[in-house]
Parts: sequence; structure tokens; C-alpha cells
Amino acid sequence: MADFFMLGMGSGEMALAYWLSILSAVFCVVWGALNWNRGGGDEGPEERRRQRRSRPKRGGEVRP
Repeated sequence: MADFFMLGMGSGEMALAYWLSILSAVFCVVWGALNWNRGGGDEGPEERRRQRRSRPKRGGEVRP
């Protein structure tokens, strides 16, 4: 219990909040590093429009 007071924490709940915030930050960094260049499913509206325009119509002609 003396360790909590040394870190400026008055109770176990404060220590829990402190450690959970540190662990969540570490988790976010690791998750971001693992998923850095993974292709996303949602490119955004501009990219979808660009892909739609590049596909030919059913008749074989290219859209403007």
C-alpha cells in the first residue's frame, strides 16, 4: 500500500486507472504498428467515384 502513496495515488482505484491508461496507450501503439499499411475496406467517397469511373459500362464503352 505504501507504493500507491509514493506515486501520489491515494487508493487502489487511482492506481488501476493509472495502469489501465498506460496499458491502453501501449496497446494502441502496438495495434497501430501491426496494422500500419493494411489496406482498408473504405477508401472514401473520392476513391470510390474514381474506381466507378474507370470501370467500363456493360456495352464496353468507357465512361467519361
